[in-house]
Amino acid sequence: MKWEEFQPSFLSLAETFKAHGHSLHLVGGCVRDHLLEVEPKDYDMATSARPDQTKEILSSVGIHWFAIGEKFGTIAAKLSNGLQIEITTYRQDGSGRHPDVTFCKTLEDDLGRRDFTINSMSYNPDGSLTDPYGGQHDLKFGQIACTGDAFSRFSEDPLRMLRAMRFVSKLGFSLEKRTEKAITELGNSILSVSRERWLEEMDKLLIGKEAERAIDLLARTRLLWFLIPDLLVVWRSRVDIGDQKTKDIWQHTKFVVSKVSPKPDVRWAALLHDVAKPQTMGWKGGKIHFLGHDALGAEIANGVARRFKMPNNRRDAIRSLVFLHQRVSASVNQVNGKHEVNMSSLRRLARECEEKGCNLTDLIDLFGADCSSMRESKRNLVAEQKVALEEAIGKMREEDLRPKLPSGIGNAIMEKFGLKAGPEVGVLRQKLDEMLVAGDIKTDDSIETMMGKLGDK
Repeated sequence: MKWEEFQPSFLSLAETFKAHGHSLHLVGGCVRDHLLEVEPKDYDMATSARPDQTKEILSSVGIHWFAIGEKFGTIAAKLSNGLQIEITTYRQDGSGRHPDVTFCKTLEDDLGRRDFTINSMSYNPDGSLTDPYGGQHDLKFGQIACTGDAFSRFSEDPLRMLRAMRFVSKLGFSLEKRTEKAITELGNSILSVSRERWLEEMDKLLIGKEAERAIDLLARTRLLWFLIPDLLVVWRSRVDIGDQKTKDIWQHTKFVVSKVSPKPDVRWAALLHDVAKPQTMGWKGGKIHFLGHDALGAEIANGVARRFKMPNNRRDAIRSLVFLHQRVSASVNQVNGKHEVNMSSLRRLARECEEKGCNLTDLIDLFGADCSSMRESKRNLVAEQKVALEEAIGKMREEDLRPKLPSGIGNAIMEKFGLKAGPEVGVLRQKLDEMLVAGDIKTDDSIETMMGKLGDK
């Protein structure tokens, strides 16, 4: 719901809390998004009322509530317009994976427990902002800074280090120096966080508009090596390929991540598609090659997916995209200056995608992004091949949706009209196919019925 549409509901609710002797403020991400002129996804509020009091206040005006985190001070409510909100008592959090929660008396103390300055502001019923930690300043200058002492914030919850990187990716911001220093020194503490929480944050990071920048920061702060140590050898790989040229696998990997569609599984595959190149590098005929990097990379990707405790279907999709990403180019050739797709080869690839659990369109997407050649002609060639493949996929799907004539129809035509195999049989078959599409015959009709509809040639 848009900010302007939500304001009457907030002001009415704030008046109700005020009448019961308590304050109510909008806090966190919705305030940040409003200042960035982005429509908030949800609306969180902070109040001086304790959870029992919050429930009583909501009930007094007929608002349905339910306790989703009452021991942490949170009560959820569903407003008359259908929007669900969360109202949390001012609190201070302890440290560790299962922190004790202590309710506090002031809004400033509540804002002080939050992760980053841009999330530590409140919007008040009178239209003013409470910003004791400089969130507006950091929004203006595009930086992620911890609220208070960075080392304390990350020690309380190490996942905040990964959340900082996620905001870098989402907003395109930089890391404030003290915040970056704390991540660099405390990176090993991420190992105390559950892998499910890792996955949630990494999924959001990878689909961000500045994922490339965030991935670079993950490496620079060494946080990435605790999450995905398999990429360390990629980060260190700069291969001399002759004529004063180098192949920087790390730079290429980041480029591919930024170019594929912002879908979690595709971006995971892009991140890992060349993970085995350093191990498989070799020379043949004066040229560098990476034989088997797709197969070995698929095995490494499978291990990474297991480490992050991905569900089986996601693990299969990522592993398969890495395994098959070298196979796409075999389905399209340049003939007389035009790109022609081998439909049989493409259908075999589609069938293999289905068997292995990935999406053919996603594979084509990865193929198109995988070209980071310095030569514009090479990039244009791959872009044209991608377009040809996408058009072929559309045609293939359209054909698959068309009703099909039964097998043996060609022999039936030859028998009925005394023909031998040749163009004339094809013409009659095409006539039957057109009748099938038009509905003059049906797929469950017998061959005899179809022959009868065909009549005399």
